[in-house]
Amino acid sequence: TGASDGIGAVLACRLGAAGARVALVARTEEKLREVGDKIRGAGGQAFEYIANLAEEEQCEAVVQRILAAHGHVDVLVSNAGRSIRRSAKFQGTDRFHDFQRLMQLNFFGGLKVALGFLPGMIERRSGHIIHISSFGVPTRQPRFAGYAASKSAFDAALQSIAGEVSHYGLFVSSVYMPLVETRMVVSKGHSYDHVTMLTTDQACEYIEHAIVHKQREVVDGPSRFLAMLHFFRPSLVVGLNSLVYRSEGEEA
Repeated sequence: TGASDGIGAVLACRLGAAGARVALVARTEEKLREVGDKIRGAGGQAFEYIANLAEEEQCEAVVQRILAAHGHVDVLVSNAGRSIRRSAKFQGTDRFHDFQRLMQLNFFGGLKVALGFLPGMIERRSGHIIHISSFGVPTRQPRFAGYAASKSAFDAALQSIAGEVSHYGLFVSSVYMPLVETRMVVSKGHSYDHVTMLTTDQACEYIEHAIVHKQREVVDGPSRFLAMLHFFRPSLVVGLNSLVYRSEGEEA
């Protein structure tokens, strides 16, 4: 999902070049067609499905269309999502919809699609669900209260589901993606000049690692270190995050 731009578009092309039959899902038809044409032009197989995954009915419809056309899905990469980087103090009144919109797409939409494909995977005793989460979850990044909450919710659901489906031979993965040079990150109002970001190809390698090795969690070294540090010294991580937060400017 989220295959019309950024990581999703590049990953789809890479998987298509590797021989995968790729079902592309996104809401922008023209851009999605361009990705599909690029895959087919390189000799791969791609099929486009237009859907806004923030709408529950469209989630259900696109799952049924894909199953009707292909019978089953071997690997679901749940990549569609949106990010809002804003302090919580600006979101309590007229910006509370930030949280609602993030949950609708990042959690409810992703989960609805995953649950739609899950019964077929269980029946076939084969399948892999991969959620593209965020490094902001294990590192507790400031200004991402809504985004981290929506990603964490999906991660928590998949952690529970993993124990339910493992004996069927199914795999569930979360990729805690670091900052990547995409339009969602490199945009107006974001100050990441002091941070080294992944290229989209490097980001795809994280996801491909999850696909090949069936790893439950894929986390970069610094994020894993901060997560471990938070386990033993949570107040220290809060202090570090506070320092970073106060060093950056922000406008409501």
